[in-house]
Amino acid sequence: MPITIEAPSPTLQQVSGKDPSGKQILSILAKATYAPDADGRWNLSPEQLPLALKPAVDDEGELLADCDLFSWKPKTDLVLLGHAYGRGRSQFDVAVSVNGSPVKKIRVIGDRETAALGGGEIFIGVPAAADKIPLSYTRAYGGVDAAAEAIGPNPLLDLVKTTDLPEDMAQLANRYRYPRNPLGRGFLIEATVEGINALTLPNLEDPLDLLTPKRLEAKKPGYWYRMPLPQGTGWFHPRWFPRLAYFGGCQGTEDDPKTIFEIERGFAPAHILEQRNASVADAFALTQGASLGLQLPHFRGGETLTFDNVTPNGQRIAFKVPERPRMWIDGRKKTLIETEPVIHTVIVEPDAKRVSVVWRGAAPALRPYMPEELAKMPLKVVWG
Repeated sequence: MPITIEAPSPTLQQVSGKDPSGKQILSILAKATYAPDADGRWNLSPEQLPLALKPAVDDEGELLADCDLFSWKPKTDLVLLGHAYGRGRSQFDVAVSVNGSPVKKIRVIGDRETAALGGGEIFIGVPAAADKIPLSYTRAYGGVDAAAEAIGPNPLLDLVKTTDLPEDMAQLANRYRYPRNPLGRGFLIEATVEGINALTLPNLEDPLDLLTPKRLEAKKPGYWYRMPLPQGTGWFHPRWFPRLAYFGGCQGTEDDPKTIFEIERGFAPAHILEQRNASVADAFALTQGASLGLQLPHFRGGETLTFDNVTPNGQRIAFKVPERPRMWIDGRKKTLIETEPVIHTVIVEPDAKRVSVVWRGAAPALRPYMPEELAKMPLKVVWG
């Protein structure tokens, strides 16, 4: 039986904004949370999660949730929050597919020991069993070369103690920090004995660019762009490269590279390394918070999503994205305008047996509207 909602709520809001052409729009955002029944069918859950009003981070700085209140996202963010389950294996792949086509694959590897053999040579031990590994950027390639940092610490950290400069902003100037993922493991600038012995290798790697003893050393801080892309399935922090670069800033590099992995794989535009004023396209690209490879053409409902090795029993998760609701915005003059819904975000949480979907409908608006106006303006959503 259809469910009709005609008032703003924690799961339903109208927001004012512009589309990529610069035209004023009014968007309606609706979030729905689904859970499987005894027969495996996904139905609206009794517990409906609210729209995220702002980003949330954990104590380590990992992005747990991005803001949902964007009036327009150019693509759908597919976000997988959970664990990789190896069931005794030391290496295996977590894989994500859409309508049968692979879109993301991560090599999961158990913990390994490293040791300095002398002369810059590195020993990497046999991986242990990877029974349950968080799909977290703390387990992906990246981090900070602590041994190199100890020799030449970041001078801006002194300002954190004496000014209002936030520590995470000061860390943006830390040349020993991996710009793509400062929370990770394995970033080694120089293969010194101290650096090698302090190294912890990642559990989540790029199958197309696996770490080897000869692949570990960056040689110079500005060669960070030559190192592997960090692999994750969760939210990607707006202060990490390449998302940070959509503010228009330039990430310091050595040798002025003309291309990098993000450009070659189609994850970022060709100008991503250039110093520039942020464009309209940059501003919209910044709204995308999913991991690289999981920012996809808009879902419209009915897509089949498949996930491998993300459940304890090894069972593949496969389900269809729920069919779209009908959504109307306020057209003023006591009218409602029906929109064509698309999906901004799909969040899959296998451990919690939960899927959340954020839908957006948009239409031209007469002018921008203030929050107090939006709270009183009529809207309508029909589910089912």
